[in-house]
Amino acid sequence: MADQLTGDGSKVEKLAHNAFTLGLTSPLCGITALPSIIYAVRALIALRRHGGSRAAPYKAAFGLLFSSAMLVLMIFMIEQPFSAAGAMAKETQCCNQVK
Repeated sequence: MADQLTGDGSKVEKLAHNAFTLGLTSPLCGITALPSIIYAVRALIALRRHGGSRAAPYKAAFGLLFSSAMLVLMIFMIEQPFSAAGAMAKETQCCNQVK
């Protein structure tokens, strides 16, 4: 994989740009958050090894941070109904035991 990223750095730049683009689209389509995180990590590792433009690390870091934030937000939003359902189930079980 690292051999594919050697050269003029254009593939590293594309990784960073893809991470940035997928990070920006993660609020609209949450499924792009995980690929954005993967691309950003790959881009940051490749940039550390091979270098690149000055903007590439910032794009990759933004994609990583923004996608991580969106992923945490989505998990939090999904977790809320399940915890409410669990509380309701405990309340129902308690009421049934009292009867």
